[in-house]
Amino acid sequence: MRALLAKISLWRTRKPRPLTKLEAVQHVAEATAATAKPDDDSGNPRRPASPPPRVEDGEAGGNRSLGFSAQPSPTVHPPRIFPPTLETLPAELRIQILSHLANLKDLMAAVHASPVLYQQYLLDRQRFLEQALRRELPGTMLADAYAVQATTIFSTTRKYLEIHRMDQAITRVINEYVELRSDPNTVAGHCNLEDLINMASFYLGVVQPLLLEFPHRMLSKLEGGPEPGALSETERTRFLRALYRFQVFQNLFGAGKLGSRFHHADILAEFFCMFRPWEIEEINCINQLVRTTYDAVLYEIVWDVNKDNPKFGERFNPMTPPGAFDLETACNSFLGPARAPLSDVDKRELLLDGIVGRGLVLFHTVSRTLDHEDLVTVMQRNLGWYLAESIDYFLNWTIQDRRRSQQPTEDDRREADWESLPFSGDKEDGPPLAWVIIWRGTFSNTYGEVISSAVRDWGYILWDSRRLVRSGGKRELQKAWEDSWHGGDTSSGGLMAVMAVLSSFWYINLL
Repeated sequence: MRALLAKISLWRTRKPRPLTKLEAVQHVAEATAATAKPDDDSGNPRRPASPPPRVEDGEAGGNRSLGFSAQPSPTVHPPRIFPPTLETLPAELRIQILSHLANLKDLMAAVHASPVLYQQYLLDRQRFLEQALRRELPGTMLADAYAVQATTIFSTTRKYLEIHRMDQAITRVINEYVELRSDPNTVAGHCNLEDLINMASFYLGVVQPLLLEFPHRMLSKLEGGPEPGALSETERTRFLRALYRFQVFQNLFGAGKLGSRFHHADILAEFFCMFRPWEIEEINCINQLVRTTYDAVLYEIVWDVNKDNPKFGERFNPMTPPGAFDLETACNSFLGPARAPLSDVDKRELLLDGIVGRGLVLFHTVSRTLDHEDLVTVMQRNLGWYLAESIDYFLNWTIQDRRRSQQPTEDDRREADWESLPFSGDKEDGPPLAWVIIWRGTFSNTYGEVISSAVRDWGYILWDSRRLVRSGGKRELQKAWEDSWHGGDTSSGGLMAVMAVLSSFWYINLL
């Protein structure tokens, strides 16, 4: 036993025999082959795999009796999700975006900002423009805007004279205008893409800037008048329809409209009488602001266009040089040799009739021209002796009286019956407070010359009741009307007010 224990002890303490050189090489080669993996596709040798982690008995996935251990599962990263953009939205959503933009300005901004939205816009341009115009111009204002576009062909003398039976053409346009105002939903059926583009351009380029300018200029005429601030929806509607209707009149009957055989009373009946009497005064307020602005411009450039100005050079004949306008001699021979020379006031009024008759596009250009020399150039290109009647002339008492006798209307009957017309709040289709104050709560179909121009300077008929009171307009209106009744106002408007009331008694016998 002792001998056996001694052998075991010796075996445990015995050092291993050193390997020969050949055995050592073989041992290293076998170890390398057991741990290395094949080369990758690029020919580079792969690094030896790390030894698997040790899994103890009883751990999940570990079974030493089977000869394998658990391997760690690879980490799986979820795909990155990017937020959607206008360019990545489906077509259905892009259509909804373009269809629900608040106004034309937003629509134009969107299609200029995104190439994808622009391409979507081009696919259905007519639809998007129509929807935007309806939001900008609700109610009958879309019919007013279309009337401007439909009458543009009459706005130049050359095109106007080319129209066969021009009077019938004007009558047809006016009749269509009346029908569209009665049912504005049918306007889209009359518009093609070109019409809508021109309507949008006129609104953005002319009407919208003037809609910001006119309220401020009118309220500044009131002593201590406040800043206009944001217009109410009713005030915005009054301004918009007045601007459009002013332009329609100038397209049809403004400067250079030669050849029409309409009588003045016919124009009053056919055009103006399609509107309520206070709506006619809205147009007249726009007309008066445009006219007084041009009058101030004429005073500003009076020397620049005088024939004696040295810039026209030395002259050896009595003819007025091009670009000069002499108000001290007889008018151009275009008026006819048999016509007597006009006074300076008459000639100035003719120039104003002509320039006002050119409409709002020219007026907007003049109002935003700040440089004096540029202003002179613009006026020289557009001034002229035109055979044109102003809105003021069509609304004078003589023409109104003639129209009443020849073509009486339902509104004339309501005036003759002294029908009650109380103020029922600020409504787009109802009389404003200023109109009710003037006529003491009774219906009146009288306008124009009968009403003092002093209250028209600050746009009395365009304001809501709240602004009329807060701006002091109500006080000014009552004062002006009391002066006309008690003899303080000797103007034609003040004197004609009494005639207007007395005429209602006489008119009862006509009906």
